[in-house]
Amino acid sequence: MPTPDALVMAKFQDIRIWHPRMDAAHDVFKTFMDFKGLCPHAEQPVATMFSKSHCGKSTTVEHFLETTIADELIEKGIFPPTMDRKQIARKQTVAPLVTLTEKSTPRTFYSDALFRLGDPAASRGTAQALQQRLYHLLGHHRSKILFIDELQHLCPRGARYLGDGSHVTDAIKTMSIRGLVPIILVGTDDVLPWISNSKQLQNRSIEDIECGPLDIKREDERTLFYAFCGKLGIKLRELGVFSGETNLLCNDIPIKLAVSSGGIIGICFKIVRKASILGLRKGQCSLHYDNLSEAVERWAIPRGHVKYNPFTEGVRRGSI
Repeated sequence: MPTPDALVMAKFQDIRIWHPRMDAAHDVFKTFMDFKGLCPHAEQPVATMFSKSHCGKSTTVEHFLETTIADELIEKGIFPPTMDRKQIARKQTVAPLVTLTEKSTPRTFYSDALFRLGDPAASRGTAQALQQRLYHLLGHHRSKILFIDELQHLCPRGARYLGDGSHVTDAIKTMSIRGLVPIILVGTDDVLPWISNSKQLQNRSIEDIECGPLDIKREDERTLFYAFCGKLGIKLRELGVFSGETNLLCNDIPIKLAVSSGGIIGICFKIVRKASILGLRKGQCSLHYDNLSEAVERWAIPRGHVKYNPFTEGVRRGSI
């Protein structure tokens, strides 16, 4: 029997909350796929999603695969409508999501991509042989877009030069030039110096998708963060985390969560998850203010996301 904490963590895995930035990113993905259909042999576009960790980059891609791509494949009869959307996202090859291994080289990049596309010999062969197999499989599966995640693995943090990572960016650039597939590059902002050194790849990136921390001083981004908090509170009951209603819009909770998370949606999400675990351990039927305060004290502060607890001290001047 799973532990109560494990059940909460599993339920949080199922939470997907739409927000305008996600919609804007999905529009770019769909535009790139449409271009591939209209001009299949032309040089294909590249877009970037670079920001701090936990800003929702991977979640945005996963949401696209679980909705737009899954809907399309179910409609075509490739997958049954009863099949779990996450499983469809993992199995489909129309829009593969490739996660780079650490200290990537062209050979490991091709191997990672081949593994995702189901090649049983993904790690065997020379870099050139793996490249040819990858090109063949992308065509065979009629892939419309390629997502490459964890791009910061091109180079170890703190390194002064890109090393083999520059060859990986060259490999990605070549795929774009040859018209294989549109490419979305996803990673932390650690990779920015290395991408800026690759002028040819940088110039081929026609879209920098906005995905960084939210600036609560800006009205539009503050509205987005508040809406996210409100929807997250509703999800806690919808998905059975709590039996009662949770209101994350009262008692200045959104602004305190914004300060505690640095405006990073993923950190806010993890604070609420930790608070939910703490609340359920106490037998509560809804999430309480004190649970959030305790989560900040026990989780956010020790990890350096915030230096003080706004739930106990209030929001300090200059914090936003």
